[in-house]
Amino acid sequence: MLFCPHCSAPQIRLPYHLRPLTVSSVEESRGRLPPPHPRAVDWPLALRASATVTGVSAVLTLMGTVSSFMWLLGIGWILICSSVTLALYRRQRSTAWIDGRIGARIGFVTGLMVVSVLGLMFASTGTLRRFVLKDMGEFDRQTVVQTQVLHEKFAGWMKDSGGSVELQKQYAEMLSSPELNSAETRAGGSLVAFAVEGAFLVLLMTASGSVAGFLQRRRVAITQQI
Repeated sequence: MLFCPHCSAPQIRLPYHLRPLTVSSVEESRGRLPPPHPRAVDWPLALRASATVTGVSAVLTLMGTVSSFMWLLGIGWILICSSVTLALYRRQRSTAWIDGRIGARIGFVTGLMVVSVLGLMFASTGTLRRFVLKDMGEFDRQTVVQTQVLHEKFAGWMKDSGGSVELQKQYAEMLSSPELNSAETRAGGSLVAFAVEGAFLVLLMTASGSVAGFLQRRRVAITQQI
C-alpha cells in the first residue's frame, strides 16, 4: 500500500536488502537452523535411539543362542523396545512433543530396524552353520519330525471330517511327495514363518510405542497441572 488507509500518509517502502532480518534469517545467517516444530519428530535423534535399542536387541539375541536366560531376557527386551526408544529420545530432546501418534511412528521404525537386523543375523548365522560349520543336521532332523507330526494331524483331521477315501489318498500322496518335503520347501516355509512373525513384531512395537507415547503425554499433562 502506498498510503496509510487511516491517515492517508505516504508509506515508506524499503528495498529487500534494507529490510530487517527475521529470526529465522538471523539463525540462517549464523549458520544454525531454527528448532523443528514442537510436534514434529526429530528423526536423526529418533533413529539414533532406535539404532541403540536395536544393537542391544542384536547382542541379547546372539547371546541367547548359548543361554536360555539370555534368550528370555532378549524376548523381554524386544517387548519394551519402543518404550526404551521413546525414553532415550525424550532424554536427548527434553522439549520434544510426545503423544500416541508420535510414539506409534517411532515404534514402527524401531520395529522395522529390529526385525531387519534380526533377519540379517539369522540369515548370516544360518548360512555359516549350513555351508561352513555344517552343524545343521539336528535342525534338519527336528524339522522333519515336526513336519511329519503336522502331516499326521492333517491326515487325521481329513479322516475325522468325513472326506472320501480317494481324497484322503490324494492328500496323503501330496504331503509325502519329495517336492513338499525338500530342503528348498522347508527353507521357504521358514522364510514365510519369519516374515509373519516379523510383521506381528512390528505391529506389536507400533502398538507399544503408541501406548508409551500416550502415557508420557498424560504424565506430562498431570505434572503441569500440579
